[in-house]
Amino acid sequence: MDVTIRSATTGDARGIARVRVDAWRETYTGIVPASYLATLDHDRQSARWAEMLEREPPWVYVAADELGEVVGYAAAYPTRTEEDIALGYDADLAAIYLLRKAQGSGTGRQLVRAVVERLLAEQHRSMIVWVLRDNQSRGFYEALGGEIAREHHLSIGGQDLPTVGYGYPSLAELAARLM
Repeated sequence: MDVTIRSATTGDARGIARVRVDAWRETYTGIVPASYLATLDHDRQSARWAEMLEREPPWVYVAADELGEVVGYAAAYPTRTEEDIALGYDADLAAIYLLRKAQGSGTGRQLVRAVVERLLAEQHRSMIVWVLRDNQSRGFYEALGGEIAREHHLSIGGQDLPTVGYGYPSLAELAARLM
């Protein structure tokens, strides 16, 4: 799949919302309670993303296909938890989602590369990403050299779900791996 990776604008809010809702439903069915997935709404997500894209950070990048349709996105922030800071991570890959049709095409790697380049430009040195333990896509983070830094639980839809934090102690090394 041919995609263009670029910084997101407020005009991308609807496309990001569609990817977020649809990718959650594709990826987390059987992991996250069905009742929670049923509450995900394109319009609410679109309004939320429009608001978030008006401020910085987060740093958000989209993957757009040949027709300009958003098929994936990634977002990063400076680390927001004391636990992650104590482990030495100063940035957080807060989200990376792709529609199923864009998976396995290298688009995820391209999005991570854009995020890492931005984090390095902002003087960040390391990054962590949190993934639901039962997510079938965990191998993606491992293939990029992520090491399990710690685990914890997250409550989604009233269910306590185990998560894994994959750490990347050196963004410079990750950037070199992504070239």
